[in-house]
Amino acid sequence: SLRNVIGKDVCVYFTNHENVKNMLIEAMKHNRSIKGFETDFLKADASAISIMLYISPLKNILNRAEGAVLIIEDISNIKKLESQVRRAEKLSAIGELASGIAHEIRNPLGII
Repeated sequence: SLRNVIGKDVCVYFTNHENVKNMLIEAMKHNRSIKGFETDFLKADASAISIMLYISPLKNILNRAEGAVLIIEDISNIKKLESQVRRAEKLSAIGELASGIAHEIRNPLGII
């Protein structure tokens, strides 16, 4: 709930909170955006989900950084799909290897 967030440092919700804090400071100090930083977000039940962070400086009317805008994108489903694709590719390679070995064994047996 929102009550648990107010008054806390936003960085404590990330697994590598020091990197996130440094990125927020860098975005404000150097007045530049940071796009596509991958990290894990710690949920209330102590589990973590994969997220992508986008950080942009929040500028005032004088074009000075007053804060930062942090956009969080949940990429846990994408990570899961990538893992399934890698597993399928490994299984496919193992199948091709087994097929090649069977073929190589069958050739000499046929000659005999």
